[in-house]
Amino acid sequence: RKLLGRDDAITLELGRIGLDTRVIWVDCLAFEVLADQATLPLTPATARFAQRAYELYSGHFLHDDEEHAWLMVHRSRLASKFTRVVRALAEHDAASGDVVAARTLLERAIELDPLAEDLVRTLMELLAAQGETAAALAVYDRCAAALHRLLDAAPSLAARQLAARLRSGTTERTPNA
Repeated sequence: RKLLGRDDAITLELGRIGLDTRVIWVDCLAFEVLADQATLPLTPATARFAQRAYELYSGHFLHDDEEHAWLMVHRSRLASKFTRVVRALAEHDAASGDVVAARTLLERAIELDPLAEDLVRTLMELLAAQGETAAALAVYDRCAAALHRLLDAAPSLAARQLAARLRSGTTERTPNA
C-alpha cells in the first residue's frame, strides 16, 4: 500500500489479495477487458475495443521473469487474446479495403511474437493475395528461422503447405491449411 500510495488500492476478498481496479489502473487487466469486449464478428463499436486492446499490448506478460506455472498460464492467455484481436482487426481492415492497415497490424504483432504461426500464415495469405509472393515467403522464412533458433522446431504443416503453394505458384488452399 505504501508503494502504491493508497490505502484502498489493495483488496482482500475470500482470502485472496488483489488490486482494486477502481483505484489502480493495470494495463494487462485493461487489455483483457477490452479484448473480451471485442466480440466477433467485429462491428464498428467492438472494433474500437479491439483497436484499444491492440494498442495496450506490448509483448509477453512479464517476459523477463522466471517461468512459474501461474505466470505461464497468464502469459499464454493474454497472448492468445492478443492473437484473436489481431486476426479480427486484420480481417476487418482487409474486408473494408484497408489492406495496408491489416498488413501493419500483422507485422507489428509478429514483431512482438515471431512464433505466432497463425498470424504469420494470415500475413502470408494477405501478401499473396496482393501479389507479393516474395514478401510472403520472406515472412515464412523469418518465422521458420525463429522457430528453429528459439525452439529447435519446424513450422507447422499448414505453414509449410502454404509456403510450398506459394513457391509453386499455386493459389488454391488445401483442405487442412
